[in-house]
Amino acid sequence: MLDSDLDNATINDLGSRIRRKEVSPVEVIDATLQRVERLQPKLLSFVTVAAEHARMRAKQMESVKVGLIERKDIFVCGYPGF
Repeated sequence: MLDSDLDNATINDLGSRIRRKEVSPVEVIDATLQRVERLQPKLLSFVTVAAEHARMRAKQMESVKVGLIERKDIFVCGYPGF
């Protein structure tokens, strides 16, 4: 799957693709982190990007039956201290 496919996918679409094992949570996070890295210098939208924490959580999610993964949960709510 192309990163641009993941960039333009809705949360529901990503959840469906993950359930069908067309894409893994780690692939979704990696594509998201690549997009953040590409756009951050221009947008300056993030104060902190917890990339390693996001990857760790995505790896944990691969071993669990997942319905939906929201990117914001991994980047904001899932980061200790938020």
